Amino acid sequence: MRTAHLRRSAALALGLALLVTGALAPAALAFTRGPDDLPDLTMTLTSSVPSGSTNLAEPGGPVTWYLTIKNPSIQVWDPELRRYYTGGAPVSGLMVRDWLPDGSQFLSASADSGFSCSYASMVVTCLGGAIANGGTAHITINTNAPPLMAQYWTTATADPNNTIAERSETNNAKVVPLNVLVLN
Repeated sequence: MRTAHLRRSAALALGLALLVTGALAPAALAFTRGPDDLPDLTMTLTSSVPSGSTNLAEPGGPVTWYLTIKNPSIQVWDPELRRYYTGGAPVSGLMVRDWLPDGSQFLSASADSGFSCSYASMVVTCLGGAIANGGTAHITINTNAPPLMAQYWTTATADPNNTIAERSETNNAKVVPLNVLVLN
């Protein structure tokens, strides 16, 4: 059996003709985004304290956390048109959460890209962010390190409730250690 391939314009005309004649029910015309038309949020988490293999801070000393959320675009090959196009999609209504190290003292949080940040129970939550396809957002959290010497951890996650469909959900979170000890 031979299969006919239609150009996009011919397929569109055929689809419109079927719609006008009522040959297709509206549900059959529902659009589903392909994986190339989805965003892919990535998270980077760094701190202001000296780092090598670990972050080192004095007990109660200042620590600033820098969260960078990217929404990279990708190049997708269209075999019919024989050219690349930019894939991906913008994101809006984004939530980002950062679980601060136990015992940290929260001082302030600021962000761009439309985020509004709040703090409660060792968690900074930033809501309402919008990142264009290929764009980047930044969140800065100012704290003081925990008062006791120990190793602590902080975790930052973009879209922690997985409410945004993405190409990959595996790169939305970062976990970073914070080692608190006397540096003299």
